[in-house]
Amino acid sequence: MRSVGYSLNTAVADIIDNSIAAHAKTISIRYFDHGEDPYVAIIDDGDGMDYETAVNAMKLAGTNPNAKRNANDLGRFGLGLKTASLSQARSVMLSTVQHGRQNTLRWDLDHVARTREWDLETLDEEQTNLELPRKVRDLMPSTHGTCVLWRNLDRLGNVAGDSLQDIDQAMLELSGYLGLVFHRFLHPYPEDEIERISITVNDEPVPERDPFLVNNLATQRQRMQRIPGTDATLCGYTLPYQNKLTMEDRGLLDLKQEKGHTLFDTQGFYIYRAYRLITWGSWFRLLTRKEATKLSRVQVDIPNNMDDEWTLDIKKSQATPPKTIRDAMKRYVEKLAAPSRRTQQFREGEQKMKSYYDYLEESTNVVKSNANRNKIITILSYLLIWAFAMIVFWFFASGSDAMGYSLMFLWFILPISTFIVSIVIGKNNFWGKGKWAFTLFFGVMYMLAEYGTFKMANNIAFNKLNAPDLGMIVAGAIISAIGMLVGSLWNKKRHNQKK
Repeated sequence: MRSVGYSLNTAVADIIDNSIAAHAKTISIRYFDHGEDPYVAIIDDGDGMDYETAVNAMKLAGTNPNAKRNANDLGRFGLGLKTASLSQARSVMLSTVQHGRQNTLRWDLDHVARTREWDLETLDEEQTNLELPRKVRDLMPSTHGTCVLWRNLDRLGNVAGDSLQDIDQAMLELSGYLGLVFHRFLHPYPEDEIERISITVNDEPVPERDPFLVNNLATQRQRMQRIPGTDATLCGYTLPYQNKLTMEDRGLLDLKQEKGHTLFDTQGFYIYRAYRLITWGSWFRLLTRKEATKLSRVQVDIPNNMDDEWTLDIKKSQATPPKTIRDAMKRYVEKLAAPSRRTQQFREGEQKMKSYYDYLEESTNVVKSNANRNKIITILSYLLIWAFAMIVFWFFASGSDAMGYSLMFLWFILPISTFIVSIVIGKNNFWGKGKWAFTLFFGVMYMLAEYGTFKMANNIAFNKLNAPDLGMIVAGAIISAIGMLVGSLWNKKRHNQKK
């Protein structure tokens, strides 16, 4: 049982599967600190178990993998709790609370060796409190939830090392692994019919991951396709070119120089079972892994009633598609590879051309991007209209028509210019959320336009100084806000059409 092949990452993920199946919303992983006896604990606020259910969960015999299960049940053989735990530790304790009543059971391999009997120990409340580390006791649920505690971590020490620094590194890698495997539970996609959960490791949230960059407007998303005769679906994505990825994008993709974390290494199918990522970064020999397709990824969703067909292993870390499904996947992926190749070829052509503008943009960084140019042009266009209207008022409008021109400028030219420029800013999402600060800018410019024309002329004519009308700031800001809202809705509609 201890040689099934679990790693620390897959073992903890298997325990979390049980937590999610028990409707947990908060899952906390704690491990020992300096001066504490080594331990790893997984605590959740799920449904918890009564005594009989807890005993069945700790039985060494599994359950029928073909038995009917709920759609959100991430279990498979019913062996995960025991095999995953004992693969990492010689002692596993299950303490579960349901309706405020606590039940605690323990497997201790040293106890089994001494007594030569497979004796499942039952602990009372006092014994449980003595066994639980203080930081774990503080996280224990009072009404419902479960804690799985590992002690005597012989396998973890052999693999990760004995020092606390080695364990910290192992836990850091675990955190990244969990962030990817459960990323759709941590940050569900709009179409995912699941509730959001949180996972922390020593109170630190696991990092956010998204292998498809679904919120990046430059990501090309293909139409979802159902595999004929099954409930499985395929959805392809082509990522933006690497030079166009932001630091946030790189963090979501977990891009690094090391093997296994590059765009090249992570291309391929991403197999999800009931929204839980099982395996990724492979084309299953349906497509050759190469530079031309490194931007391609395919999201494959399979329900948990197809485990037999996919030959899912006990660790739920490997799945192999059957031939009928492989054929559908092959047809789909051959079409998907084309956008990735075109993106690559276009970029290669760009680099070969090496025009003077490209040289300035990429080599000297004089002009950072088209977007920055467009932002400057948009604001300059508005300022030119504003300045031109002011010049016409003071230098070309005669005294008889100055008032009429001022009213036309304030109530026709400037409001329309403000509205149109604000639409452009919202439609292109210039400055992100910071764009809304420009409503104040437009409000101030609107106030200055009124004060710098008709009101200033009155000040000069009557030789007195009147204060500007601050209410004009509100009027200008409202006009701008309406324009930005229209532009933002336009941008959102365009984004949804791309999806």
